[in-house]
Amino acid sequence: MADDLTKRALAAAKGGHDLYALVGNAPADASIEDIRRAWRRANLTLHPDKAGADFDPELYERFSQALKILENEAARAAYDNAVAAVQAQQRRHAEMDADRRRMVEDLLAREKAAAAAAAAAAAGAGGGGGGVTGAGDARRARDETAEERRRREMREMKEHDNRRLEEERARLQKEEEEAQARMRREDDEQARRKEEEVKRRLIAKRRRREEREQGHARRVARDGFPISGPEAWARTRNMLVQEQRLRESRAAAGG
Repeated sequence: MADDLTKRALAAAKGGHDLYALVGNAPADASIEDIRRAWRRANLTLHPDKAGADFDPELYERFSQALKILENEAARAAYDNAVAAVQAQQRRHAEMDADRRRMVEDLLAREKAAAAAAAAAAAGAGGGGGGVTGAGDARRARDETAEERRRREMREMKEHDNRRLEEERARLQKEEEEAQARMRREDDEQARRKEEEVKRRLIAKRRRREEREQGHARRVARDGFPISGPEAWARTRNMLVQEQRLRESRAAAGG
């Protein structure tokens, strides 16, 4: 049950579902009692007996499931941690987008400045006949340099994006591995507790059997025959038959 709630909690966090808002706009740091009170208040309007024709069974199912998750300490902790991870990922993506926008804006500004400088140089060199060829060569050299710079900056921007994506992928993989390891530890702990409980019951059962056997042995040593089981009934019956015959024979002898 706890494992199922934990899985549902992680799915809710990844799906962007706000369970605290769903149970009645409870604060994220609310106590379990506060969450239950908020849930009961919201239940006054969402319950089928109250909602009437507006009753939404799917919403009510999510509403009820949210309370089960937040009431369970392990499931609530898993949900809170997953929500924090999703929010951190969103912030990192926003920062990555901002960095990318700044790089693109800087690149466009540089290209605009280079184009303006090239146009000014061409205008200044336009009056000289003999210098036209030299000015054209210089302009082409500047254009080639600007193009190479643009390509280099685009390549650097792409490499930067790839690094950020790889870092994000590695971080998500690490978090997933840690979550799986944590769930394995919880499963192992639960299995260990169950195994200990089974051993405890077996030991108690063996102890009770040994006590019965010891008591039986004491009674056998005292009475000379077992007093329980099929053999005991057979011996008791034979003893009673013999006593009955003995009384009958004595009665006949006395008569």
